[in-house]
Amino acid sequence: MQLLMMLAVVAAVAISDSAPRQPITDGPLYLMLALACMTAVPLFAVAVAHVTVSQIRSGVERQHWLRRFTRLRTAHTILWSASIAAVLYGFGWPQIVRCNWQLEGLFLAEDLLILFPVVIPMLLSWAVFYEVDRALAVAHSGSGQPLESRASYVAMYVRHDLGLLLVPVISLFALQDTIRWIAPRFDQQGYAPVVYLSMLAVLMVFFPLVLSRIWDTQPLPEGPLRRRLFATCRGERAPVRDILVWHTGDRIVNAAVAGFVRRWRYIFLTDGLLRFLTHDQIEAITAHEIGHIRHRHLWLRMLAIAAPVAVLFGAGAQFADVMFNNSWQWIVCPVAIGLYAIAIFGPYSRQLEHQADLFACSEDSLESDITVRYCAALERLSSLAGGKREKSTWLHPSTARRVALLRRLGDDPALVRRFHHRLRWLNRLLLGSSAVGLLLVLIAG
Repeated sequence: MQLLMMLAVVAAVAISDSAPRQPITDGPLYLMLALACMTAVPLFAVAVAHVTVSQIRSGVERQHWLRRFTRLRTAHTILWSASIAAVLYGFGWPQIVRCNWQLEGLFLAEDLLILFPVVIPMLLSWAVFYEVDRALAVAHSGSGQPLESRASYVAMYVRHDLGLLLVPVISLFALQDTIRWIAPRFDQQGYAPVVYLSMLAVLMVFFPLVLSRIWDTQPLPEGPLRRRLFATCRGERAPVRDILVWHTGDRIVNAAVAGFVRRWRYIFLTDGLLRFLTHDQIEAITAHEIGHIRHRHLWLRMLAIAAPVAVLFGAGAQFADVMFNNSWQWIVCPVAIGLYAIAIFGPYSRQLEHQADLFACSEDSLESDITVRYCAALERLSSLAGGKREKSTWLHPSTARRVALLRRLGDDPALVRRFHHRLRWLNRLLLGSSAVGLLLVLIAG
């Protein structure tokens, strides 16, 4: 979902930048059509929720209704994506906002309203799908009361799925609008892309502190587990500012690390992870996050994000008339970024996960009890996530692949060395791509 949301935001920005700077004719009619498209998404969610809740309450076997619900959610996502394309491009939403409503240049108002077709239909749909989780909670507990309010439920999804993406995007919009207000012709300067990339880098450095506020977090309480995990961090020379409990209503069983520098580095452990795993398993999962720190994966992921942006800016600076004409810019940017995210960034991130797995298992002894304990923790996470052991995600390989790779590498240490060697070459390629993009920008400037 985060990948689709990212592509939707990129598409909205690209379409907005390439849209004609003139009012759209028949504005009221196109506005009504746009609102009808956006309304169709949560209305379809109402139908999906009604069917699913009816099946849950009537005692239909879980496997049957869950399979049907998954298919309907997929159809809902497709409808949401089609609605975004229709509203933004077919019905001229950016022109309505910018020209018909005369909001161009108004601080953040234009940017936020252009993202309206992306965010609001999904937010309303989450409010509707609350009924499905509520029905499940009632069925499991036998109580007529939900486990949490609808507002808290939607807020959790907003924090998890939107906060990671929209906070940096809106921050950059605000900085860009501020710069344009102070220096109206700044964007015409050749060094403008370098300045924007620098601002993005600064934002990424401080983002972990912001993330600890976006997510519902609090420090891990004092006790044996906190002392044990901090001792592990110190022993592996991976200091962190704090270890935080990430409250998700036990819906997410996972851990994460964020922070490029020690002062702003946090390890996040979800409440579900702390509730359902043993202290040994939690320590094993934390060791995986420490592996990301020791192998500088946070920096490498940032480089993997910056590389295509730098190349795009550099190519745009050199070949602006060819790459960024108004007729097809709205297609080029989302498609190029989507292909990169799926074909390059996703597989690369999955390789980094494998490398962190190796670190957690103490590479010098992959057949040790540490490896057995870590694999058991992975299997437990998979079962708690619905038992989808064979399913990979955009950024994470499947549990089956992770466990199989650990066992295969454990039988042949030479494979471990080749694995690290291949990753080093990939890292150098990313660094070289970023350097080439920045060089093109500087030459154009």
